[in-house]
Amino acid sequence: MSKLRLSFLGPPLVERDGTSVIITRRKVLALLAYLAVSGHAHGRDELTDLLYPRHDRDRAMADFRTVLSVLRQFIGTDSLVIDGERVGLRWEDGIRVDVGEMRALLAEARSAEKGGDEAVVERLLVEATGLVRGEFLAGFTLCDSARFDEWEEQEREGLQGEEARALERLTAIREARGAHGDAIAVARQRLMLDP
Repeated sequence: MSKLRLSFLGPPLVERDGTSVIITRRKVLALLAYLAVSGHAHGRDELTDLLYPRHDRDRAMADFRTVLSVLRQFIGTDSLVIDGERVGLRWEDGIRVDVGEMRALLAEARSAEKGGDEAVVERLLVEATGLVRGEFLAGFTLCDSARFDEWEEQEREGLQGEEARALERLTAIREARGAHGDAIAVARQRLMLDP
C-alpha cells in the first residue's frame, strides 16, 4: 500500500512512499486537496460541480472520470475509495495531511491548557506552527471554479487565524517564563501573518 504525505500549508507538496510526486493537472491537485482537507468522502455530483461548474452535465461527468483516473495513477489505486456515488481517501492506510495534523496538535494543546501543563502546550504549539511553510495552497488556484476558490479562501483564512492564535499563545507562554528573546521572535512571526 502506498504511503501518502500531503502538504498544503504552503505550496502543495505530494509524496508517495517517500518520493515527491509532481501533479501538473490542476483539477487533479484540486480534487486531492479538497478530499484531504475535508477529511471525508463526497458525492460525485458535488465534486463535479466543484471542479466543472461551467460544463454541461455529460461533459463534466466525463472530465471528472478522467480526473479520478489520473488521481489514481498519482496516489495509487489503494489510496482512493470510490463507493458508488461517493469518492474519498482511504484514511486507514496512513495518509498524512499537514492541515489535519496541525489542527489535531492545536486541539491537543487546548486540552493540555486545561490541565495547566505549559511545557506540553508550548511543545504542541511549536510542533503545530512548525508545519506551516506558507499560506494554504500558496500559488494555487482554479481560475474556472469560483466555488473551489471560495473554499480555498475560507480554508486559508481559517488556518491563518488558527496559526495566529497559536503564535499569540506561544508568545505569551515564552514571555511569562522570561524567555523574552524567544517571545519576540514568535511575535515577529505572528506579525508577518497580518502586517
